Amino acid sequence: IIDDAAVQAPFAADPYVSQGRARSILCLPLINHARIIGALYLENRLTSHVFATARIPVLKLFAAQAAIALENARLHADLLRENGQRKRAEQALRQSEQRFRDYAETASDWLWETGPDHVFTHVSEQLSDFGIDPARLMGRRRLDIASDKEAQSQKWREHMATLERQEPFRNFEYTCRD
Repeated sequence: IIDDAAVQAPFAADPYVSQGRARSILCLPLINHARIIGALYLENRLTSHVFATARIPVLKLFAAQAAIALENARLHADLLRENGQRKRAEQALRQSEQRFRDYAETASDWLWETGPDHVFTHVSEQLSDFGIDPARLMGRRRLDIASDKEAQSQKWREHMATLERQEPFRNFEYTCRD
């Protein structure tokens, strides 16, 4: 509290005060979780001794509530920003997935997607060009539909080990049973 800034050193020499802009001044820190996040600044230009020491506890309570409100506003702004970032990332993912679907639908090869248990979750429609109904494969594994798994068991063991290690593979050919 500065009771009369116009006469109290060192404030009387301050250009802001000397031009009659402030006489009584009160400044309290806004503290949240032991961290200063702002200041409550009150001034009166007309009269000295406006801010009574007896009212400081009420003003401290007001300052504490203001600090909480400011922190809540900051957290809300952070949440809005993060939500916006998440929405943009989701939109980019949807666009990427659509580009992949468009590619998969126009590719001459057939493509498939499996879950962690190696069960088909998506099969491209081009498989029907080979006389296989893509809907028949959904919910099944390639090992379940292979007709050569007994005759070429070593190939299948190696292939399944590759899948379990989540390694890429190419040119794995097998025959399907109806």
